[in-house]
Amino acid sequence: MTSRQAQRPRQPRKQKVVGEVGAIELEIGGLVIRVGRGADSSILAAVIRFVERYA
Repeated sequence: MTSRQAQRPRQPRKQKVVGEVGAIELEIGGLVIRVGRGADSSILAAVIRFVERYA
């Protein structure tokens, strides 16, 4: 490793942002729920359980 490489901190890679890709839409019992991109899996599981129980 050269001294020039040691001095420069690594830049994080930029993430590409894609429109509405990745959103999940559920329809259970006539109720439609949309869960946005980046939602935690535990939140998604809780939403599914709630909708199944009360729809």
